[in-house]
Amino acid sequence: YESNCPSECTNKWTHNITVFGDYLHMNKIGKQMWSSQHRENQYLYDFNRVDFFNFNFQHITFMNKTINKGDRINTHCIY
Repeated sequence: YESNCPSECTNKWTHNITVFGDYLHMNKIGKQMWSSQHRENQYLYDFNRVDFFNFNFQHITFMNKTINKGDRINTHCIY
């Protein structure tokens, strides 16, 4: 499954957002998950990625990333 926060949504923000942590969660049925950032239809990077999801080993990934107005964020889930 893939879901996204489109650039039309983030374009309405009054300012850019600094992300200091990310938490990926898929209950007990997920296998793999990642969130990616795109700017002007160009892939920038994955915010966070779990290639082997384990419900008993979930954690917050600390980071220092900026989401600009107009960026698109995609979340990918494999079950």
